[in-house]
Amino acid sequence: MTNIILQTVSMVLCLVGVFQVIVVPKSWNTNYKNNLRFLTVLFFYSVSVLTSLLLSGKEGDAVHIVLSVSVFLEFLFAYIMTAHIISWLLVRILNDETYRQVRINRIITLVILGVQTTLLIVSQFTDFYYTIDSANIYHRQSGIVVHIALWAAEYFYAIYLLVRYHSQIKRRSSLISFSLFALFFGVALIMQLLFPGIYFVTLASSFSVVVLFAFVASDNAQEYHLKEREIEKLRVNVMLSQIQPHFLYNSLTTIKHLCRVDPAKAEKAVTDFSVYIRGNMDSLTAEKPIRFIDELDHTRAYLSMEKLRFGDDLDIDEQIPFTDFKIPSLTLQPLVENAVRHGIRRTEDGTGTVTIITEDHPDHIEVIVRDDGRGFDTGILDIDDDNHLGIRNVRYRLEHMSGAKLTVRSVIDEGTEAVISIPKTEMV
Repeated sequence: MTNIILQTVSMVLCLVGVFQVIVVPKSWNTNYKNNLRFLTVLFFYSVSVLTSLLLSGKEGDAVHIVLSVSVFLEFLFAYIMTAHIISWLLVRILNDETYRQVRINRIITLVILGVQTTLLIVSQFTDFYYTIDSANIYHRQSGIVVHIALWAAEYFYAIYLLVRYHSQIKRRSSLISFSLFALFFGVALIMQLLFPGIYFVTLASSFSVVVLFAFVASDNAQEYHLKEREIEKLRVNVMLSQIQPHFLYNSLTTIKHLCRVDPAKAEKAVTDFSVYIRGNMDSLTAEKPIRFIDELDHTRAYLSMEKLRFGDDLDIDEQIPFTDFKIPSLTLQPLVENAVRHGIRRTEDGTGTVTIITEDHPDHIEVIVRDDGRGFDTGILDIDDDNHLGIRNVRYRLEHMSGAKLTVRSVIDEGTEAVISIPKTEMV
């Protein structure tokens, strides 16, 4: 009865752990799938143990088959569970180590798991670990010592990793959680040896994992809030990088001049200017991609203002047969603005053409901004300074809001091409 209670409590704790994983947003937890996978293994380990306990001593050939399977799975899930803990530990503490060190530690873990699984399979034919008699009673054999020794070796190997690399665990809460896990599991392992008929390890593992996930959820929540503050800062930077004082001044000066010489054009310029400002302001609250046609209207408003200033020196070529898709706001307009300011206007005569193209491919959509301006060395885009904030903002918004990527190609004195590639899988 004690074992049945322990396994039931263990299963309940597993479900609590699953609830923790599910209610925490996936974006908070980079190990979401690993956590859920581990809890699943632990849950079915408890199910196997409980099945073995309930069927032990019951008569029948069918019972014998089910009991044999459940005992086999009990051993196998225990191996997988322990190996998973070590792999999890490696991910958490060796993320800054070299690939070679990570690979060596993972190979050691897989070798131990391979030896355990091989001996378990061999035991099915040799009764090396255990036997199940005709009365469906489980009996340990002499080889069970090897099973416990290998299991203990995994545990002490995890302790070694924790001690050896504890300084690389960035968050104190993570270090505490892993230490508590090691403590609980170690005490349970000792109790299991002293009282072989009671499954202390199962309960200790379940309880430890729930504690571990609680600390991990706390860490992820903190990281989430830091990320939110960074995103908020980025939104402000996006607006500030796009609404440049010189553009506002030049636009208002142009409108002032048109009010005297051409009121009709002045009226259109005010409309375009308001569309441009509204597009920038709306970007601060845009958490999802918007219709491409809306981003295109915002871009056209910008180009209309620039066209008033530069006249025939600036040509616009639109090749846009396809507009039925979405794109993060303030991603097309900044690229067009760069083409005008840094491409066309910096040529010797300050003239040129900006071309906007959309292409519908089988697995993705491309938005291309091309100019025949001055061109530049794209290597400077890798330099982390405020001069390239606009491009970095565009790239960040594309990647995080649409899973899209931005590719910039340029040839000195020939021009620049910026290509936005949006996978169609992100549009479903």
